[in-house]
Amino acid sequence: MSTERLPAGLPEFKPHTRQAIVVNGYDTTFGPEVLPAIIKGLSRGSRRVYELEGLLSGDIAAEQDGYVNGKTHKAVLQMFDEDVKAVRGAQRYRVSRVQAYDDQWNKIVRSIGNFEKASDTDTLTFFYITSHGEQQSVLLNKNLVPYSYLLDEIDRLPGKKVLVMLACYSGSLLQVLEKREEKENYIVLTSTRSNERGVNWGEDDLQLELYRHIYKTRKLSELTLAPSDKTGVDKHIPQIRGSFDVVL
Repeated sequence: MSTERLPAGLPEFKPHTRQAIVVNGYDTTFGPEVLPAIIKGLSRGSRRVYELEGLLSGDIAAEQDGYVNGKTHKAVLQMFDEDVKAVRGAQRYRVSRVQAYDDQWNKIVRSIGNFEKASDTDTLTFFYITSHGEQQSVLLNKNLVPYSYLLDEIDRLPGKKVLVMLACYSGSLLQVLEKREEKENYIVLTSTRSNERGVNWGEDDLQLELYRHIYKTRKLSELTLAPSDKTGVDKHIPQIRGSFDVVL
């Protein structure tokens, strides 16, 4: 089975501070009847960002948006052996969450602006989006935003960036990044190659592997991305590219 991974021997970046923006664009295509499930962390996209936020911040059972999402977070915690907060230690992230019901693009820009004030060359920014996509663009609030626009904003942040994109045709993000001067400051992980659509069951497998890797605080060069076990149009192969290594 073919896999994708970062090459060994890349220079390791050791951040002094960590911050993350996690975005649920996936659920924006649903109607208002799904809103309670999104808020409570029960929809697919919402579950992904709540769980990821818990692992990054070390706060698995936090109360968020007026709802206790402890049940969702504890389901993630059961996959692991120890307390997440203790495991993360000094590597805990400051996290900004962008939900399906938010004004997503403006909240992303505001979050980047807020993080910019506290960032320097020793800062790691983890940027995660689960959504729908087309060639060289991602869906936010039912609008396709070009990857070039997104990278223009993220480039404002000093330090290094890890960008995870779970969306159809997300591999086209790598093509956009390759033409940019700031590409050396990025590690990019996508759920598909540029010509592949994503499927939820494959993305869930990738998400779980990412959880395990974050929890174990391993270098990204140790993360092996296996292709989905589907065939035909449902088969997709995750991609990862970068010029440095880092422990998430």
